[in-house]
Amino acid sequence: MKMIFRIAIPLFLICTNAFGAVVNYDESIDGDVSNAYWQSGVVDFTFDIGTNIFIGHIEGGNETSVYDFDTFSVLVPNGLVLTGINAFFYPDNTTRFGSTGWNVHDEQPIPGGYYGNISVVTYETGLDREYVTSIDLDLPLGEGIYQFHNAGVGYNNAQVGDHITYSLDYRLEFEVQSVPLPGSLILFLSAMIPLLMGNRLTSSSSRRKNHAA
Repeated sequence: MKMIFRIAIPLFLICTNAFGAVVNYDESIDGDVSNAYWQSGVVDFTFDIGTNIFIGHIEGGNETSVYDFDTFSVLVPNGLVLTGINAFFYPDNTTRFGSTGWNVHDEQPIPGGYYGNISVVTYETGLDREYVTSIDLDLPLGEGIYQFHNAGVGYNNAQVGDHITYSLDYRLEFEVQSVPLPGSLILFLSAMIPLLMGNRLTSSSSRRKNHAA
């Protein structure tokens, strides 16, 4: 019985790994996200199971001295996986740009692994502007540290020398789930249950016999 529990308890602790709380960061409340280029090994936020949310503001361009890039790094802990991202951008009336957003890299600085980008692209027809969100990212992303580095501004359908500026609020939602248990572990745990129950019944029967004697 003791041997069974020595095996079962560690497995139970692994399967019920406890993490912290989901990220719910709002720049207007929690302070400005750093503009500094990412440093290797530095973790700004640790994801947890559920929807991890970032709300903030970015701005820049070729005719402004104000740059707010919001570069940050996140940790996907062991046992979790990043499965989806929703991105919402809200440009103000001064925004006229090709594209901006974040490039996503792994724990090593460029030229480290590149996983894609989250961006918003402007399409202009005369005075009409349409802002389209694009998420081109290799998901899911498992355990590791990932850098979200602002891509600056790209010249989509605008010409170099035009008044290219951007100022926009954003909301990023990162969906995180636990890693499914391997099939072999599920089978092992399923086999452990009858052993535990059988041992319990045997112990109960022995106690009744001893009591009758």
